Amino acid sequence: MSYQLEYGSDRVEMHADDVVAGARYALIDDVIATGGTAVATADLVEQLGGKLACCAFLIELDFLKGRQRWRAGSSKACCITEQARRFA
Repeated sequence: MSYQLEYGSDRVEMHADDVVAGARYALIDDVIATGGTAVATADLVEQLGGKLACCAFLIELDFLKGRQRWRAGSSKACCITEQARRFA
């Protein structure tokens, strides 16, 4: 699946048989910046019949507003560094 970035485009690929229809998946990534990769990956999993149960990111570059791009009404995005600040 191709998707647009603010500076160009990129592509996410996976084997179609790696996603089991109806199964729930967690999307885990190191960084959420613009949100493009996360949205494209979630869309691809759902196109293949999977369901996105949750997503988590280690670091959020909040000035790029990736969380705002994250799909409204879908799974909430959790950022680990944000959670760590709450407990510090």
